Amino acid sequence: MSTPRWPFVVFDLDGTLVDTIGLIVASYQHAFTTVLGRPWDVAEIKTWIGTSLLGAMRRVAPDDYEEIYREYTSWNEAHTERLIRQYPGVNDLVADLVAAGVKVGVATSKRDQPARLALSLSGLDAVPLLVQHDSVDEHK
Repeated sequence: MSTPRWPFVVFDLDGTLVDTIGLIVASYQHAFTTVLGRPWDVAEIKTWIGTSLLGAMRRVAPDDYEEIYREYTSWNEAHTERLIRQYPGVNDLVADLVAAGVKVGVATSKRDQPARLALSLSGLDAVPLLVQHDSVDEHK
């Protein structure tokens, strides 16, 4: 076997390895509707994907972000299994990379437990979670 051109590949999780976009948007909408009494603009919500959850909430609702966060995480955890989707071909791609000798990992802004659950539900639980929300002080 030859040495792979790139010996390491680090993937993002949400919207890259696993289709969690619908879950994320629905979680935000539930939290905003419950706490603020109205939904939020979907296009704006999508711009927050990949950034710190608390950071986005703190920016748009500084007085209510903690309650929004609690509603979001509770609803998200209760509905992850139902709403998470796999992207066709991703598992094969990861398997092919590993078979070629590439070390594969994940770096995400998602919190540890939900990130591991997303990987597991998508059949990617063997992919190591290298960086998650609490791994860093500064978020993208």
